[in-house]
Amino acid sequence: MKFSWKQGFLLSCSVILVTGATGLVGAATVVQLLEAGKKVRAFCRRPQRAQTHPLLQHVWNHDHLEWFQGDITELDDLEKAFDGVYHVIHAAAVVSYWPPKSAEMFRINIEGTANVVNLCSSMGIEKLVHISSIASLGKVPFLGADPDRPSLVDESFPWDPSAEVSDYSISKFKSEMEVWRGQEEGISTLILNPGVIVGPGFWNDSSARLFQTVFRGLKFYSPGMTGYVSVWDVARAAVWGIETSISGERFVLVSENRSFNDFFQSVAQSMNVSPPSWCPPRWLSELAWRLIEWKSKISKSEPMITQSTVRSAYSVVQYNGSKFTRMSGIAYEPLESAIQQTGQIFLNELGIKK
Repeated sequence: MKFSWKQGFLLSCSVILVTGATGLVGAATVVQLLEAGKKVRAFCRRPQRAQTHPLLQHVWNHDHLEWFQGDITELDDLEKAFDGVYHVIHAAAVVSYWPPKSAEMFRINIEGTANVVNLCSSMGIEKLVHISSIASLGKVPFLGADPDRPSLVDESFPWDPSAEVSDYSISKFKSEMEVWRGQEEGISTLILNPGVIVGPGFWNDSSARLFQTVFRGLKFYSPGMTGYVSVWDVARAAVWGIETSISGERFVLVSENRSFNDFFQSVAQSMNVSPPSWCPPRWLSELAWRLIEWKSKISKSEPMITQSTVRSAYSVVQYNGSKFTRMSGIAYEPLESAIQQTGQIFLNELGIKK
């Protein structure tokens, strides 16, 4: 890992800003930075949530941790948080596949990222690490690629606006465009594209919600496949991204490709509950999301199943995350270890002994 004496000096004495600090990735990154002896400024809308977060409740009042309350779409809030900062890890984002939430998601993911990039440019930030998603990648290799190459999606697969993509995918692609704009304006940037992230967080949010759903008795699974990665691996990659001199690159973060059935089997085993055992036909799932969407309009609560999630659930896509390990020298944590650890933390939160 190479970085200039200037980078080393700034890293040793400056504060690192983490946006979305109580989110799934943000929280793990805050902990990782503190363990590395860094000074952290944690930016989020509700800092008080840290006191009940599975990862943050033991460090929320750490001597090297400073909380900033604010909204990423409010420039005044961000400007205060940027004061005296030289490095930024941008993890704030909304993950949703529910159409009524799209406007909020676009505002936070796209406009919020534009605000971060603009301040990085105007305030001379040394390095910006942006947490994106595999959702911003295409499923077809770049034009002229070797037709005999394995069909594993990697960093070279361009996003395809003509494909059936979710609003979340659109929001992550457009947020990346803001980051690449910043790179062209002279900001040293790095983009991380994690797969489905496995780790503890608020159990009603993001992919941590999968553990709660399985624990409550999920009955069905789908025949699809996707890529997964531990939240601790994403946090390690974010810290590495701040330290390395590599700039203007993206990295797919996927430690393992698994079928949804295999993943849910492991999640259920981690919590000693019965796994889902029925794979419904596609037509039934298509009917189900329509009925559930109608009910959600009445209850005004976000459903577990939407048109976009059904589309993903029946797709088989595999990813290649080897570029990160090759260039960073950091090995991925075994996915099974992350699942078992997360399941145990979930049970501990409920006071249940495995």
